[in-house]
Amino acid sequence: MKCRFLYIVSLLIVVLASTNRIDAAPAKYTATAVLDSTLLIQGGKALLSVEFSGQLDANAHTEYIDTMWHNVEIKPIEGSINTYDGTDRATLRSLYVIQAFDSGLYTLPPIYCISGSDTVLTNQPVLKVEPMPLDTANLVMENGEVVDLVINDFTDVADADYSIFDVLPGWATDYGWWILGAIIIIALLAFVYFKWLRHGKIPLMPVHKPVPPYELAKQSLEALRAEGLWQKGAEKEYYTKLTDILRTYIQGRFGINAMEMTSREIYEALAANDEAKKVRVLAQDLMREADFVKFAQNRPGADENEEAFRLADTFVESTKPVPVEPGESDDKPASATNQEKEVQS
Repeated sequence: MKCRFLYIVSLLIVVLASTNRIDAAPAKYTATAVLDSTLLIQGGKALLSVEFSGQLDANAHTEYIDTMWHNVEIKPIEGSINTYDGTDRATLRSLYVIQAFDSGLYTLPPIYCISGSDTVLTNQPVLKVEPMPLDTANLVMENGEVVDLVINDFTDVADADYSIFDVLPGWATDYGWWILGAIIIIALLAFVYFKWLRHGKIPLMPVHKPVPPYELAKQSLEALRAEGLWQKGAEKEYYTKLTDILRTYIQGRFGINAMEMTSREIYEALAANDEAKKVRVLAQDLMREADFVKFAQNRPGADENEEAFRLADTFVESTKPVPVEPGESDDKPASATNQEKEVQS
C-alpha cells in the first residue's frame, strides 16, 4: 500500500513538472496570437500575428506544429522582429500566413513560444471559412427558385511554347555548351588540316617566297666556284655538286624529274621540251664528262673542269625565262636566235 502511494505521488510530480515547462511562469511571459480576419472565403488568406514578450532569452523564437492543420495551411513569413521597452522585458513578433482550402469552422493550433528552457503556448484563434459564392449568372430561376444550372464546358487546352531543348535528351541539355564547344574545336581543326597542314603548310607562320629556279641555279654555281673543289683535288665532289645543280634547275624550270633520272633519260626528256631541246647538248656533254669522273675515275685537267662549269652556266643562261611583252609573239622568245648562235659556236 505504501509503495502504491509513493508511485502516485511521483507521477503527480512528473505531470506538474511537465505542465510547468509547457506553460512556464505566466507572470514571466505573455504570448498572444491574433488573426487580422476571422472570416475568409474558401481559398482566401489571412495574417496571423504572434507576440511573445517577457524576459526573453537571446535565442527566443516561435514554432508551429505543422504546415497543414486539417485543411488550413500555416506558413511563416521569414524574419522576426524584436523590440525592447527600456526595461528587462522584450517583445518578439512573428507573422504567419493562413490559407484555408475548404469551408468550415477551424480552431487554429497554438503557436509555441520558446525562450531558453521555458515554453509558452499562445491562444487558439477561431477561423470561419465560407464556401465560394455561386455565380448566379449561370442559374435558371423560375418564381424565385433555381430550376436549372448552366454548366460551361472546359476551356480548350492551351498551346504550350516549344523550343529545341524540349526534344533534346537530358544529357544534351546538361552538357550542351560543352558539346557545342567540342564541335567548334573539331571543325576548326579539320579546317586547318585540309586548308594548310595537308599541303605541308603551317598556318600563322611566315611564308618564304621560293627562289626562282634560274636565280637558285646562279647562286649555287657561284657558291660552287667559291669552294674551289677541283683546285683542291676533289674533282669527284666538284662534278657531283655541279650535276646536282643542273638537275635541280631542270626539275624546277621544266618540271622534269631530273633528280630521279639517268643522264640518258634526262637527255630524252629535254629533247621533248620545246624550250630546252636546242640546248640539250650542253647538258649531255656535262653529264657525260661527270660520269667519266665519278665512275671511270677520270682525272680531268683544269681546262676541262672550267669547260664543265661553262657548260652548266651556259645551259642555265640559255634557258632563262624571258618575259613576253604584250603584242610580242609567244612562239619564240626574243633571245632565241642569240641562244642558237651561241650553241652552234
